[in-house]
Amino acid sequence: MRMRYILLSTVLAFFSAGFLLPQIDRSQAPKPGPAPEIQIKDYQTFELKNGLRVFLVENHKIPRVAYSLVLDFDPFAEGDSTGFSVIAGELMGTATNNRTKDQIDEEIDYIGATLTTGSGSM
Repeated sequence: MRMRYILLSTVLAFFSAGFLLPQIDRSQAPKPGPAPEIQIKDYQTFELKNGLRVFLVENHKIPRVAYSLVLDFDPFAEGDSTGFSVIAGELMGTATNNRTKDQIDEEIDYIGATLTTGSGSM
């Protein structure tokens, strides 16, 4: 009998707690918080002999290297070949004349990296 009383008291306390807490008005969207302040430290920029512009931002908090190759080209109409540039971009990471897809994947996995390609970047 005492066990039932404890169980009943616990269940009643649990359900009544929901009624005692303030209810959230879900008919209005919450107000946004303050925008985070983005702080990019000093950066270096230089150009290689082949014309490639490099922007370097150092952050020594974690031991990681990240880079992006962004292709600078004017948009063009593909006409009847719509989607060709997207497909070509996706295929850039699949194989080369010297390496198969599996070899590329193994070398990337070996160093713990990731490689993504697209129509405008790598």
